[in-house]
Amino acid sequence: MDLMLRRSEYFEQHWNCTVYNASEVPLEAKEHKIFGMFLFAVSTMYIFLSIPCSIAMCHKELIQNACYKIMLLMAFCDMVTVQITGFISGYLSYYGLMYCDARKLNNIGGCILLSFWISYTWGSMILAINRISYMLNKSYWFEGYKVYVWISMPILIGLYSSVFGLPVTYSPIIASWVFNPFTDTVPDVDKVYVMRFHTVNNVLFTVLLPAVYIAFIYKNMSLLRQRDSQKMSARDYSLFMQCLIISAATTMATLGYTVIQIFRIPIWMSQLSHVLWMFIQGCPPLIYLSMNKSIQRILLSKFGCTKKANAVHSTSNVKS
Repeated sequence: MDLMLRRSEYFEQHWNCTVYNASEVPLEAKEHKIFGMFLFAVSTMYIFLSIPCSIAMCHKELIQNACYKIMLLMAFCDMVTVQITGFISGYLSYYGLMYCDARKLNNIGGCILLSFWISYTWGSMILAINRISYMLNKSYWFEGYKVYVWISMPILIGLYSSVFGLPVTYSPIIASWVFNPFTDTVPDVDKVYVMRFHTVNNVLFTVLLPAVYIAFIYKNMSLLRQRDSQKMSARDYSLFMQCLIISAATTMATLGYTVIQIFRIPIWMSQLSHVLWMFIQGCPPLIYLSMNKSIQRILLSKFGCTKKANAVHSTSNVKS
């Protein structure tokens, strides 16, 4: 954003469309109607599933817990990014619109996408720390105002990357969001379109998040086996596993897009990576609806499927 507003001369020098010739790219290489419709359909389904889950997490019995505050932040990030990775990507793929065909849409959408994606990745990290803190009886790390300090971290990191970073743009040819707007026609020889902060962020994330979980599991294997112990209830274990699955999926998406930014890979592989990213964005509501009994109970109550939902029991100040 700062690049477009305060350093507009530099931006116009490197992000102008004088180097782009639409006739050089055949229509069949950039127009993918079936893929575009697929993205539209999948995005609609994910939004349809995410909204009720988010409403359930706002329930007074859940939102009072730090874990659900973090999960709600991540759900909001997901619902924003899916508008871009799904609807905007689908629109650009369906009509075969390159960067210069939809310049403003790419610039604005790319800045928003970058901000919310980085916020989501660090939200996953904080969620992992939160779950581990509860299982180690260190819940005071997130008590009171402290949880808002934790939540502010991914928000600020995301805002920083959006304001001072480069706009990420969509290429319908490779079905990916990349920093080089002319990735298919003009190679980035001078590394003008490299955002090192994004690369470092993704590399750190793909290393740190698995390391946190692996270190905890390795040192607390006996605790994980004692699901009915006073130290860790079955609900703590269930919620830990939900967060572990979500974090693992996020790590895969981050790693995939890091590879795309650094190496040139076959088109089918980059398209597959984007589809997997879309799947990962839809993964949390699927996990909540299939594994989280508290969310299931609240939604059943709201939709009138039961006369009265069972009370949501608190265990160690957290629900599953």
